[in-house]
Amino acid sequence: MVNEYFKILRRLVYSLEDIIDTDIKRQQVTLCIFQSVTTIETFINIYFRLVVSEKDFKHHEQYFLKTISDRKSLEYKLKEWPKVILGRKLIIDSGIGKDFVDLKNLRNYLMHFVSTHETVRVPNIEIQGLANIDRYENLEIVDAQNALNVAEGFLCEIFRLRGIAENDIDYMLRLWTAKVPTF
Repeated sequence: MVNEYFKILRRLVYSLEDIIDTDIKRQQVTLCIFQSVTTIETFINIYFRLVVSEKDFKHHEQYFLKTISDRKSLEYKLKEWPKVILGRKLIIDSGIGKDFVDLKNLRNYLMHFVSTHETVRVPNIEIQGLANIDRYENLEIVDAQNALNVAEGFLCEIFRLRGIAENDIDYMLRLWTAKVPTF
């Protein structure tokens, strides 16, 4: 699934240059942001499931299965799973960890917006509560490209936390994401 989700994300990002209509382009950028966060969470769930099935991590399997069945939040998974299962903390206040948190927060903003309690009245119409959609209105292709880059970079960081050798990380990224090498 991770492989397929990355293919979807790449196809969305790479097709943006061909879209002329700015509304459709913005909608597609939004989908890229949603897809990138979904892809990362799917990776986290599957990857850690595989890790806890390994001999050296088997003692964490029941903890992992309990957190999955309890439907722990993505924030919980990011903070706890690397620390508990891999014995290494994922840094989320700088670097790629922060980039992902920022991306997730952008996704959340695009899903939930911020409503006000202001009322606007014009003849024969009253609108109660407004949503600020400025960030949505200002989405650009670079936001979609960033979403893809953050997703790929985040996987690499999890591989590093797992102890994968630096010279094997590119291979692991290609294995998990179906990313075609560039020469």
